[in-house]
Amino acid sequence: MKEKKEIDIVSTIILGIASFALYTAYRSGLVGYLVHQLSFWGIIFLLLAVLSAVLVGITLISGYRAQRAKNKRAQSLVRIALSDRPYMESVAIYLRPFEKTGKFFKAGIMTESKSGNDQAGFHVIQYKPTRADLKRKAAAKTYVLEEFISEALNDLMEVVALGERDQIFGIGNVEVKEDRWTDVITSFIEHAELIIVVPAANNGTYWEMREIIRLQALRKTVFIMPSAEDDDLDSVKGFWQLSTAAMARLELEAPDYDSGGCYILYNDNKQIEVILRLDDCNNPERVKILRDAARMATQPYYRQEYIEKRAGRSE
Repeated sequence: MKEKKEIDIVSTIILGIASFALYTAYRSGLVGYLVHQLSFWGIIFLLLAVLSAVLVGITLISGYRAQRAKNKRAQSLVRIALSDRPYMESVAIYLRPFEKTGKFFKAGIMTESKSGNDQAGFHVIQYKPTRADLKRKAAAKTYVLEEFISEALNDLMEVVALGERDQIFGIGNVEVKEDRWTDVITSFIEHAELIIVVPAANNGTYWEMREIIRLQALRKTVFIMPSAEDDDLDSVKGFWQLSTAAMARLELEAPDYDSGGCYILYNDNKQIEVILRLDDCNNPERVKILRDAARMATQPYYRQEYIEKRAGRSE
């Protein structure tokens, strides 16, 4: 409600400024001059252009204000996480390798930039989209993975991600000091209602997956296998193979790579209980399926109902 109130205030201010500008133009004679100089359709086009500019301004500023409100809420949740009573009902934590933020997208292309070994001994490949890749991505009007998460979960719970502020639009971003991030993550893993994780072989994500297992939080975790298009299939497949090697060290079984991607849920014994595959799914369907996965991770009866229905179909 607070975010909506802020958006309404900003919209009112922008409309007020636009109205004042039009009134000033009218009083100064500028409107009369344009009426004499432009044709009827020219005037209509000008008015539509002004209206479009106002609406774009409202959208951009409202989006910025709403994101800032999410970031402030994320900061308060971090304080709660470090308090003596970390109450975090209806809160989800999104865990992923920072360098991959915004790099997995539907119908996207990625190119390999460099590779090497991290401190845990895993071979890590970093992918960086080229300018041409980003243009093709924009032209295709695709979604990045984080946008799916935001659309799927924001009406169910608050989603928090550690990292640079405003790194992920639609999700509450919060920066944490280097010497406190492990304490924050541990508290979120233990007390948040839902965990969303993109498994990876880097030190940070490997430690986070190990904490999920140690704190017996597997059942409330949704693991995401990112999707890939033909142009970046080898890159993302290689990333997944490295990720599954890290998961194997934690005795987590993982499915072979599928370019459609999927959502994976485990039971307490590190065994896969549900795989929701995304082959041939459009963007709204991916959002809906992720919402279903979140419900299965947080509502045991919902998961059991799905498993029973699946077993009935297989008989």
